[in-house]
Amino acid sequence: MKIVITHEFPFEKKYYGGGNQIVKGLSNILVQKNHNVTILTNGTDEFNLNNNNLGIKYLFLTKFSKISFLIYYFKLFIYLFKIKPDYVISFTSESFVVAIYCKILKINSSLYQAAPEFPNFTRFSYDSLKNIRFKLGIYFQFLGTKFTSHVYTISDYTSKMIIKEWGVSKNKVSTMGVGIDEDILINSNYFNTINYKNSGFKILSFGRITFAQKPYNLIVEPLFKLSNFWNNWVIIGDGPDLNSLKSAIENYKLSKNVTFTGTLQTSEIIKYLKEADIVILPSNYESFFITVYESLLFNKIVITDDVADIKTNLNKFDNIKIVDSKNSELYQKTIEDVFINYNKYITNACEASNFIRSVFTWDVVYKKINLK
Repeated sequence: MKIVITHEFPFEKKYYGGGNQIVKGLSNILVQKNHNVTILTNGTDEFNLNNNNLGIKYLFLTKFSKISFLIYYFKLFIYLFKIKPDYVISFTSESFVVAIYCKILKINSSLYQAAPEFPNFTRFSYDSLKNIRFKLGIYFQFLGTKFTSHVYTISDYTSKMIIKEWGVSKNKVSTMGVGIDEDILINSNYFNTINYKNSGFKILSFGRITFAQKPYNLIVEPLFKLSNFWNNWVIIGDGPDLNSLKSAIENYKLSKNVTFTGTLQTSEIIKYLKEADIVILPSNYESFFITVYESLLFNKIVITDDVADIKTNLNKFDNIKIVDSKNSELYQKTIEDVFINYNKYITNACEASNFIRSVFTWDVVYKKINLK
């Protein structure tokens, strides 16, 4: 079957995130199942993706900018008309126009939905204006659910939310789940070690650095107050608030103990996952929250927020601590508790790892896709 996947955000270091990783994972499993896959996206081929051996074709429709989505939306119709795919899967804010185009061109389509929430347009603060593109993107996804033939979601929670809050018919919604990168799955197979320790902890955080979505700035002070417990904090990722985060860390005189790596390929992320003891992932919003699953696969203690109700599946495991990052005092107490009781919480980390391995794979996801 000839399949097109649309993903507005570029496959470039500056913009690369969990959504890009999910697009690649889904495309890989579709190719493995003998489908022909083309990805329509923005930006440039910075990672030389079209020279890989995976059989996926990337088409970069325009240079990414604040208004490039308008050009992208226009070109989507042209390329969908040229390619004449059997099926289209849209991921981000372009889902609205993709659904309309597919109706016009009589192509079966679906939306892979991750964000079960409405953007709040009632608070006209600098922060809300700064993130207006992000909030509009969610709203366009909401419109996309109204026009697309079918809506796949990342979790049962997301399915319930878009049925309840967005009014999408339950007959067109099904939970598809999400898969872990194959390289991470393979490498974690050989990583069953549990390291017991009482001090000198290595901390890892990774994801796009934008405080509206991932408030890294709120954990700098707690980590400063607990600096006698840890000696290294690695932060993987890039984003608009990178320099602000660096300034906050410098203000607390922590720079010598913090490493900024920028955006990394999967093989490099695996290296840091193996070395880390604790993964801290403050978050106000997640599309897929794949970073939590990846961290648990490597038997790490994870401290994060309850985004998209992850506690439903994960709260039963001792090595994940779910807390509100906006509550600085509580966050500090949670981190301190993990430092003090690390050996207790890490003992049964393999239980969470085995659960992730049994649920979050692309083979499991593929069985839930109905390409009709």
